[in-house]
Amino acid sequence: MIRRNLQYPSDYPASRASEKGIDVAIAVDMIRLGMSGHMSAAILFSSDNDLMPAVEVLWDTPQCHVEVASWSGAHRIRFPGTQQPWRHHLNDVDFQAVRDTHDHSTHR
Repeated sequence: MIRRNLQYPSDYPASRASEKGIDVAIAVDMIRLGMSGHMSAAILFSSDNDLMPAVEVLWDTPQCHVEVASWSGAHRIRFPGTQQPWRHHLNDVDFQAVRDTHDHSTHR
């Protein structure tokens, strides 16, 4: 996990806050891990079209299978004019079934 601080302009309402650098970090990690052979499959949980270039690179990388997932009802990212890549729809029941309640901020 990579933690990044959220960047808010001083006059920006909190309700419209944006994450700066997260998309780039995710895309770089996906490509680096997929092309290095350290990852044989990637599932991107996002509905952000800004991440499609990373999905496209991995799609053309034979050693790494890629799919996307998002919350039910969210915008679907896909290659224009296709139903690819495969998309998993998750809802609250799915989240509760796999929810991790462990506090990972403490080291053991």
